[in-house]
Amino acid sequence: MYNYKRPEVCVPIVDSEFFGVKETVENIKNTVESERGKARIDIIEFRADCYKNYNDIGEIKEVVDFIKNNLQRKIIFTVRSKREGGEIDISPEDYKDYLISIINADVDFDILDVEMSVGNEFFDCIRKEAHDKDKKIIASYHNFKETVPETDIIEKIKYMEKAEADIAKIALMPNEFDDVLTVMKATDKAISEVNIPVVTMSMGKIGLVTRLNGGVYGSSITFAAVGKTSAPGQISAEDVTKVLDVYENND
Repeated sequence: MYNYKRPEVCVPIVDSEFFGVKETVENIKNTVESERGKARIDIIEFRADCYKNYNDIGEIKEVVDFIKNNLQRKIIFTVRSKREGGEIDISPEDYKDYLISIINADVDFDILDVEMSVGNEFFDCIRKEAHDKDKKIIASYHNFKETVPETDIIEKIKYMEKAEADIAKIALMPNEFDDVLTVMKATDKAISEVNIPVVTMSMGKIGLVTRLNGGVYGSSITFAAVGKTSAPGQISAEDVTKVLDVYENND
């Protein structure tokens, strides 16, 4: 039976310096509170790989504390490697060590994005440390070149659940519209076979529809922008809110 569930809206912060983060935070506050837009924003993603001093754990803690205190939203902490379209070239072992350092420094995030490409052993180490600190894990897979087959998408999501992730996330690049349909159909099937939330998207202009109708096929979070984007195809949080309102109110 069809059962629409409105996805949460996540806005990334991708600034390279603290002053930029402060400006983006102010813009997000204005967007949420403005009479014109009244965007609904549920989650903030801090993209540490975009931050120039990402290796300064003390400064990172200060930045994330600032975001949390000013926006009062759940925070996803993400270090996106170049392997998966991010800004830093980091080995799997260094990636693991960095995330564990962030966890042990008690940085005030709620959810940690962990790339499955880090490997089973390192993923398990990170997951255990995060869960010991009552942090949730998004297991993520990004492919900026192509869309893998439907069966592969479903198997990846099942594997993420088996790895004890709390949320499964897959983002793929379409080369034709059939690829977009593949993502939607795979997600619809996967959510009936796993017991964790699933987040999927088809990137770029072709895949734009997946950022707006995730509630129709089962994706639980959509990523929107206030200013700078973190991936191809992201649109403004205000526009996403308007479309989601239409879906939610059109019974």
